[in-house]
Amino acid sequence: SGGMLIENPGIGTYLLIAIVLTAGTAFLLWLGEQITSKGVGNGISIIIFAGIVAGIPSTINQIYAQQFEDAGDQLFIRIVTVVILLLAILAVVVGVIFIQQALRKIPIQ
Repeated sequence: SGGMLIENPGIGTYLLIAIVLTAGTAFLLWLGEQITSKGVGNGISIIIFAGIVAGIPSTINQIYAQQFEDAGDQLFIRIVTVVILLLAILAVVVGVIFIQQALRKIPIQ
């Protein structure tokens, strides 16, 4: 926790990191294009949505740890706060799904 992953990073390390990040980005762009071309939906949006959904369990875990450990006599207020936060998260997910699945009619003249 807080330690260095690589003890003495040199220029080669930074160059390798840049290459790996660039290759990963290119792969995700290619994957998004494949998803779009297969007719599943807007590929990049689906990848972004998957990233958001993948982060939800850890967010819920963090909220639980922050709100319920040593809650004491403020337990009811913290439960209400957590319920409001969970409803907000659910609203964001539903909104993203709604916008993703929306039919967009573009007039062509």
